[in-house]
Amino acid sequence: MQVLRMPPAAIRPFAESAAARTSHETGIFDYTSGRWLYNEQRRLDERRLTFNVSALLTAAAESVNRQKEDIKSFCKLGEGGFNRVFEMTMHDGLRIIARLPYPSTQPKFLATSSEVATMDLVRRHSVPTPLVYAYSADANNPVGSEYIVMERIPGRSLTDIWYELCDKERVKILGKIVDQEAKLFKIPLPAYGSIYKTSDLPNNVDHAGLEADAGQFCVGPDASLEYWFGTRSQLDVSRSPGKECTRSTLEYCEMFNYEKVNPDEHIRTLEKFVQVAAHTVPAEEWLRKPVIRHPDLSPNNIFVDDDCRTGLSSLRAALTATKRPHLVQSLSLQQHADETMEKMLEQEDIDKKMGILRDAIGINTDGWVAFERYDAAVAAAKHIKAEALSYAENELDREMIEQHWPFDDFDEDGLC
Repeated sequence: MQVLRMPPAAIRPFAESAAARTSHETGIFDYTSGRWLYNEQRRLDERRLTFNVSALLTAAAESVNRQKEDIKSFCKLGEGGFNRVFEMTMHDGLRIIARLPYPSTQPKFLATSSEVATMDLVRRHSVPTPLVYAYSADANNPVGSEYIVMERIPGRSLTDIWYELCDKERVKILGKIVDQEAKLFKIPLPAYGSIYKTSDLPNNVDHAGLEADAGQFCVGPDASLEYWFGTRSQLDVSRSPGKECTRSTLEYCEMFNYEKVNPDEHIRTLEKFVQVAAHTVPAEEWLRKPVIRHPDLSPNNIFVDDDCRTGLSSLRAALTATKRPHLVQSLSLQQHADETMEKMLEQEDIDKKMGILRDAIGINTDGWVAFERYDAAVAAAKHIKAEALSYAENELDREMIEQHWPFDDFDEDGLC
């Protein structure tokens, strides 16, 4: 989950003019936490979400046994890579959070359902995560969007206080983080996939129940972004929970339709792999079982109170966590290994050079830059492009630089 990149917006008073309300709602519906150096309009369109603000306030208030009129203020708290986060403060001081996914976030129903179920499950195993008050995984509701209403985690982000802590306090916090990871590892899971509440999944969706929780939770379709990104969400392929790494690998091959390898030959190879798998992986069951992990335990996702007790701010990234065994990865086949390694090294060299350029410009991998750095980033990119053109040896090189400069707008749909 990306870091929330902006401080809380100004508190919104409900008594305001129509003109002020229109201007404010533009900030509510649109991305306002930064800019993009290239393809900016596309990124903004992906993140523009219109919804019924009044209906959201009503749903949020009712989830904590309040009326909408009990809400004192409503503000946009931040924006990440997948969601927009709002904060509501009641007249009695209670503060709650509402998180709404962007229109581009996939898979909407599964992602919302799985996030709620994952937080609920791990809370029952004493892992500190936000308490969910209400949610809807279906946008066909009065709000007009999927949403999760949850408690606001107290404390401060570890990012904000890390350099204020002494070594003893840092060690204490790291120990607490390890303790929470250990609790996650102990949760028994029947298969690889994503976690859901059994009642949330349609009857025709394949799933495997968690025996330890009286059938309330299950492992269902894999909601990992890698299987749903872009047009991949349109693929008619199985994302059902897997009990064996090999079965998942077979379906993975079918999903991407290898063009250089005859599918039948590849499947036969994998079937042979099944026969020798027992000799290539550890015999210990605990190393092969599916486990929950929080793969984004960055300081931004950890809240710390004055006593240095820790709480995980979000398990959005943990949607992918149950798809791997404790061993972490299944083995890969090295067909055409030499050619593949050469291309990989070439790609790594290009990626390294691109990283140097991005760092010099001051942008991240998709071109995002903070508002206060935007003008400087534009100037830096322009300067670097001018330098590249000056070093071009001929007209063809100059033409290629002009046409394919990676920090200008480009057609993403035309990429292979």
